[in-house]
Amino acid sequence: MFKNFINNDLDTKNLITLYFIYIFLIITLSFVYSKLYLSKNPEIILNDNKLNIIKLQFDHGKLVKNITEKKEFFQEIDGIKYYLIKLPIYPILISLLLFISKNYYFIFISKAIIFFSLFFFTIRIFCNDNKINTKFFLIFLISTILIPYNIHVYFNINFSDSIGSMILSCVFLLCLIKEKKFLFLATLLSLLYLTKSSYFFITIFIALHLFIFSKEKKKILPSIFLISTIFIWGIFGLKKSNMFPFFSSISSHGQYQFQVVLNDKFKEIYPQLSVDLIKLPKLPKTISTEKGQYLYYQKLANQYLSNNENLKNYLLDRIKVLKFIFFGIKQDSKFQVSENINYSSMINKIFLNSSILLSIFLIFKCKSREEKFINYFYLLFIFFCILPHLVSWATSKHLVGISQISIFYLLWRINLIIRKN
Repeated sequence: MFKNFINNDLDTKNLITLYFIYIFLIITLSFVYSKLYLSKNPEIILNDNKLNIIKLQFDHGKLVKNITEKKEFFQEIDGIKYYLIKLPIYPILISLLLFISKNYYFIFISKAIIFFSLFFFTIRIFCNDNKINTKFFLIFLISTILIPYNIHVYFNINFSDSIGSMILSCVFLLCLIKEKKFLFLATLLSLLYLTKSSYFFITIFIALHLFIFSKEKKKILPSIFLISTIFIWGIFGLKKSNMFPFFSSISSHGQYQFQVVLNDKFKEIYPQLSVDLIKLPKLPKTISTEKGQYLYYQKLANQYLSNNENLKNYLLDRIKVLKFIFFGIKQDSKFQVSENINYSSMINKIFLNSSILLSIFLIFKCKSREEKFINYFYLLFIFFCILPHLVSWATSKHLVGISQISIFYLLWRINLIIRKN
């Protein structure tokens, strides 16, 4: 079975050797990154290099602490137990690693090994299926560690984008192989759905795309897995909070976070400053449930957008978000305004825009229906990845996944051009 990973110019022994070289490099980079992170955030460790769980950011600290200590998936805020604020995959992953060892460096390195191994073998499957030689296989691998900011996102242990962007990139590659690994793809699709609410649209799109256009018998697997995942998370929500989390309610904090883009200060500070600086309306003390919190902020959003002037301002702000997604190259989401250029973001935007332009060009140039279909698929994939951020907002870390996908797409197209010539 392992031979499925092998190309005609890379035997098993060399492939294994290459894998260990790649992982050794990942371990080294992860260790260096963890040292740099520690120098800026010394409070992240306790005695004996133990991870200070409560200092995990983006609302993960309390949740992970409850999972590891109480074996319960919730966090309490102002007397209300929240079960659906965070989707489960990332906090459970960190918790499982903590069950093995609470060592700070172990968490960083083991997480990196798991997901860069996923990168390695997914890229290998893709290259093998598309008859891409070892040279380009190596270029694909190097692209995963080429851009400094992307490495920061991949190695970080605070936010779910660190694994979501990697899973997303792997799903993209697996969708483009002829002999699809439906079980593998279905598993990653379910994991992606439960990683972050912003992956809702893309997971639905992929499941429908495979079901409609694939001719293989196993094409139903991704849909079955995804529907099962939706109901498992939904039943958990019904049982714990009396609400079925789906679409805008997939995370109970969605409507609260949506208040950010409805605030008048959003247009003043975005994208240079962090939206965390915006003061959001507090929850009335009369509300004591998670569902009540969600419905309260949903009502505020509906009332705001029912005003034509407010709706107009909201739509105009979408232009600002769109401009940042495609052209924003300055440092963003800071707590003080910075005019410095984020060179990693600039490189990412070059890859993203170049890939989009190339795909449009190839749609008009290529006569092959299959080639047109591939380019349409890339554009739709990017569209459904961007859509949730266009509705709300995007920061550089949100865009790493689509940047990596664009790099993969561009390398693949360049390889095809070289082979044809």
